Amino acid sequence: MPRRGSLARGSGTVLQGDDRVDRAIHTAEVETAGDDGEWISPRRDRVRPADVALAVALFIAAMATILWAPRSPVYRERDAVQMGLALVSVATLLWRRSSPMASFAIAAGLVVGNAALGYPVGAIQYPVWIGLYTVVASPARSRQVAAVGSALVVVAAYAVLDRGTVDVDVAVGISVQFTLAVLGGEIVRTRRAVAEAEGLRLLFGAREEAAIREQTVLQERARLARELHDALGHAVNVMVMQAGVGRHVFEERPDYARAALGHIETVGRDALIELDAVLRVLRPDDDSSTDRSTPSLAGLSALCDRIRATGRAVELNVGDVSMSSSGERAAYRIVQEAITNAARHGGPGTIDVSLQPCADSVTVTVRNPVSGPRTFRAGRGLLNMEERARLEGGDLRYDTVEDGFVVTASLPTARRAGR
Repeated sequence: MPRRGSLARGSGTVLQGDDRVDRAIHTAEVETAGDDGEWISPRRDRVRPADVALAVALFIAAMATILWAPRSPVYRERDAVQMGLALVSVATLLWRRSSPMASFAIAAGLVVGNAALGYPVGAIQYPVWIGLYTVVASPARSRQVAAVGSALVVVAAYAVLDRGTVDVDVAVGISVQFTLAVLGGEIVRTRRAVAEAEGLRLLFGAREEAAIREQTVLQERARLARELHDALGHAVNVMVMQAGVGRHVFEERPDYARAALGHIETVGRDALIELDAVLRVLRPDDDSSTDRSTPSLAGLSALCDRIRATGRAVELNVGDVSMSSSGERAAYRIVQEAITNAARHGGPGTIDVSLQPCADSVTVTVRNPVSGPRTFRAGRGLLNMEERARLEGGDLRYDTVEDGFVVTASLPTARRAGR
């Protein structure tokens, strides 16, 4: 029968083997922490084969020590009660993952009862150390503290109730075994926490990338919407105004009506070209497409000519300015939207368009004579102009003045945009 010090010997091998089982299971399944602080597997209600094998191995070891190990005369003789205690003790390992605290508590109580009945501890000790290791490996810190405290109480009760002699070997062996169980559980718990943190990091990283992609898509959609609004809105408004002028003078001035029809055809063709350019953004793999429509300052004269063809006078004054291609596109679109609105809502006077350098920026001004009540509502066109200026690093202002309505944009020069 084993001497009293056997409580401390042999468990290290079991713990190491159980740690390997934990690692294998942890890599095969994704475990999450439940509300009760226990580690919950997707197969929580099923008994794991590894734990069954561990329980069977420990039961065989317990029966071997009970039946064939030398026994000190201070202990009771072997009987069915001792075997039953060993059987129940190893059976607690079957639910140590789903209910680690209950498994540990029952195993610990059996060790105390075994000592109180006068039996040697034998292999009945192992489920206690394994249960302690399992609880410490769980994420619930309160249960870890409770399990460690309970283990110390169990060791003290065992020392008082066991019939053997307390010696240094027993004390050292129990201390080492207790330390191995706690440290082993803490190592596994830390590894699980690190793995969970890494999983959360990857999850949040994937969500962040998805959010960035979604934001990029939304920004691109907004940009395309602005392009379509500016290009087609201007073209349709000019065509409607020119068609109206041609219809009114068709009888008296057929040559002027014929010229209006020509302007309508030109504006419509240009609008189709711009529409094709915008749609090509949605088909970047189309090799047959070429960029035939890039709005720039060079196109401002033709833009003003379209408005003049509707009967409105336009004065264009472009100073010595230098802008990036995106800045020129923004300036063009702002002038396009402003003079289109002026032609639709303004009075009979001259529309003044001016682009002048100012330090490290270019000031774009469109002044429109306004007749009647001086009230306005910031519609989609003004909002689009504001957004274009903001995206270029500039700003846009608009307001009524004494002689009309003024839109003023400040856009960066090519040197400032390239910084």
